[in-house]
Amino acid sequence: MTQADLTSETAVGLPTMPPKKKVKHHKQTARLSSLKRYNLALPEELFNELQELANTRQTTVVDLLRRFIKLGLIAASTEEQPDSGIFIRENGSEREIILI
Repeated sequence: MTQADLTSETAVGLPTMPPKKKVKHHKQTARLSSLKRYNLALPEELFNELQELANTRQTTVVDLLRRFIKLGLIAASTEEQPDSGIFIRENGSEREIILI
């Protein structure tokens, strides 16, 4: 960049700078182009529970939602298999989870 580039003036006499070059990072661009967006409205109470859990686990609400979706997909796939089930064992008792 030359001194003339730095001191050129606009029509109103203010100095201008040359436009910044946009640098695209190939990996970042490829990753972003493979992402899909989905707007999700949550009741405030539910969001607050998610935020509290995210804080406890030192992660983000978005990361938790991604994990929950993956878990849900595994549960849905498991439920479709014959002689398979999803169970929660808590305090010595088990209960089966049935997806609707």
